[in-house]
Amino acid sequence: MIGSTGGYYLWYLPNQKLSRIPHPQTLVVQILGDPQFLDSATGYEATGESIIFNVYETLIWYKGGSAATLEPLLASEMPKISPDGLTYTFKIRQNVKFHDGTPLNASAVKYSIDRTILINEPDGPSWMYSPIKGAEAYMASKMTKADADAYQAAGGVTVVDSSTVNINLSRPYSPILYVLAFGGAAIVSPSAVEAHGGVVPGKHNEWMDKNMVGTGPYKFVEWVPKQRIVLDRFDNYWRTPAKIGRVIMQIVPEVGSRELALFTGDADMAVITTANAFDFMQKDPWVSSRKIVVKSDLQLKPVDTGLSVYAGYPTLSVTYIGMNVRIPPLNNTDFRYGLSYAFNYKTFLDDVNNGFGIPGRGPIPKGLFGYDESVFQFSYDPAKAKEYFLKAKAAGAYKDGMKLGFYYNAGNELRRRGGLLLKDSIDALNVGFSVDVNELDWPTFLYKGRHGDLPLFLIGWTVDYADPNDFEQPFGDSRGTVSNRVALNIPGLNDKIAQAAATVDPALRQKMYSNITNIINKAAYYIWVGQTTQFMVMRDWVQMTWDPDTNTPTQSNPMYGGLYYYYTMWKGYP
Repeated sequence: MIGSTGGYYLWYLPNQKLSRIPHPQTLVVQILGDPQFLDSATGYEATGESIIFNVYETLIWYKGGSAATLEPLLASEMPKISPDGLTYTFKIRQNVKFHDGTPLNASAVKYSIDRTILINEPDGPSWMYSPIKGAEAYMASKMTKADADAYQAAGGVTVVDSSTVNINLSRPYSPILYVLAFGGAAIVSPSAVEAHGGVVPGKHNEWMDKNMVGTGPYKFVEWVPKQRIVLDRFDNYWRTPAKIGRVIMQIVPEVGSRELALFTGDADMAVITTANAFDFMQKDPWVSSRKIVVKSDLQLKPVDTGLSVYAGYPTLSVTYIGMNVRIPPLNNTDFRYGLSYAFNYKTFLDDVNNGFGIPGRGPIPKGLFGYDESVFQFSYDPAKAKEYFLKAKAAGAYKDGMKLGFYYNAGNELRRRGGLLLKDSIDALNVGFSVDVNELDWPTFLYKGRHGDLPLFLIGWTVDYADPNDFEQPFGDSRGTVSNRVALNIPGLNDKIAQAAATVDPALRQKMYSNITNIINKAAYYIWVGQTTQFMVMRDWVQMTWDPDTNTPTQSNPMYGGLYYYYTMWKGYP
């Protein structure tokens, strides 16, 4: 059956007998690499967040497939907001238990949000909670015990009674509800944390980095690095328990192995990039009319079963190449301009990404307020690229024979091919240097990137909360998560970004973000290679809930960022 889903398409093969489904209570998902951390206060990358997403919960969450509408989750109702916009009062849902059997209450909410702020992992999610009263001063401090006491005394998060908590802001901040829906505000078991080292200002809790105790539909069982992560259904979950009893996330870097597991039925789902889309679907229907038709000649087992492909749904994610100016000759602006003109953007989108995406225009993705197609943008121009490279070489930025390292995470074929595309473009210019394309496992890739050790690297940034500050601050503020990886420091830009985040007037705010994006783009620390659309491949016995309001799978919600929420899935046939 082929059906329209708001301009996008999906395909399933006909229903089959339930007896064909292997291990109906276990969902096997193959992913590319290990998470870095499992702690909601420190984890800030897609693999870790995909686990946090299922084990922990926040006060509020997104309704169905909507990226804009929030609804209560661990809160029993949406918060009451004071007239000055500074106090958000939440009522906490009753009769909710953590996975260790302890009860959820207002004190646990305060403990969890305070904990994210007090740990203040510089490459984590804490920055987005700075509008909470006392947080900004604490984050700028040395994070001593006295600083932590001063933060607590400021009263950013206060317990009114056992089922009521106030979140108090130092200034009005309209995105705060969306920020509170992000995993950094997940509610953890205080008893579990205190039993394993508690909270130390400015420090990770090593036990929490590798273990989890939340209220979500799945409880953490084990993490065997480079092998698997296992989650089990939480039978005492406050909602109807999940339909899938066990989720096994297998670590499989090789794309060929992941594909084979899908074909044989050894995996129910697998992370597959759009670079491999035509291994599963017919190319001509997609290229001609953006219709997805699964290949009919795949040798699938069990026999008479099939695959489902869900794709084309929009994302709020940007893909970019970072250029780390700590490492010469990337500290030369002309050299970075050369790289920016040398990348073949159209070929990447059409041939590498197989048409699953649109051009990148800067940090802010299309579909989000603040996006502006008229901002300055580099284009593929080999003549200009050569001109800038030779200018940089004449100034002594590099010498003939130089090799420049390019890095991507192992198993991501899209990023590997993106690196090879850049390498081929540079080789064709004959300007005296070459690009050396290298892979690293996901944790190592993240570690080296966060420590400023990667010269060129291809990666993505997925939305945390639906506001332009979630993109301009990490990419443009010198203290930002991404800025740190490329050592960006543009005089005056931090203040411009802070002013834009605090501006209420939409028209003025739009002008400010267009100006900020222009500044970032012209400084050329990033090559905006594109904004991809979603691509999900799974066996046809994997089912997902659908949102009747958006006529899309709940799983395609742009705010999920490509992460799988297993509570909305089961194995069976319609």
